[in-house]
This record gives sequence, structure tokens and C-alpha cells, in this order.
Amino acid sequence: MDFNPWIKLDFNNGIPIYVQLVEGIKKLIEMGQLNPSDSLPAVRTLASQLGIAPATVIRAYGELRHLGLLDGRAGIGTSVTAKGSELQRLGLEARLQDISMALEQAKQAGLSRQDLESYIRQQLEDLFASKQPVKT
Repeated sequence: MDFNPWIKLDFNNGIPIYVQLVEGIKKLIEMGQLNPSDSLPAVRTLASQLGIAPATVIRAYGELRHLGLLDGRAGIGTSVTAKGSELQRLGLEARLQDISMALEQAKQAGLSRQDLESYIRQQLEDLFASKQPVKT
């Protein structure tokens, strides 16, 4: 996996790069882009992809190991632990809560149930267009 399109580092915002990398990898796990047992790039590979020093990647991987999200073994590499699935579950719950809040706001703004259902149905059809059609 090329992390460059997924992790955006800001070298001017004052937040240490290793912290940004930790948060970026946590977000990839939370969103299901990285799953338990998935391998992460070697330190030098990721450093090269992101244009940062290998020591920064080592520090970020170390922090993620300390948090229990990564497991690293010499000669085997670094992978996401089973604890990553808990982070994914929490991330999914947060996304569902966001949807619930958006629906409540739409209701308060005066959208009817029929309008909301129609909009959501269309969004689901578009999202799953290449898959089985959404049943209504």
C-alpha cells in the first residue's frame, strides 16, 4: 500500500511529524483501510513514500506498538494487531452517530421523511451501483 495518497503530513503546522503519522495510521485502521494482520511498509519504504526520515517512522511505529495497534518483529515486519478491529468498531460507531446527527439536522431543517428516504435511497444506489441493487 502506498501511504502517500492516504497520509497527508503538514510540515508547517507545528505538530510533530511522527504524531501526524501516528494519527494518520490510526485513521487508516479506524476507517478499515488497514485491517488486523495487514502488513505495513518497511520503515525505509514508508519514509521514502512520505519524504521523511526513517527515524520518524520508527518513532511512530513505536508509539503505535505502545498503543497496542501494531506488532513488529525483526525479519517479519510490522502488522496491525487485533486491537485494530476495536478501533474500527469505534470508528464505525462514530460514523453512524454522524449519520444520525445529520438526519436529525435535516429533519430540523424541514426535510420530510419522504425526501430524506428518497435522497438516502439514491445515495445508496449510486454507492453500490456496481454491486447488487439496493432493495427498497
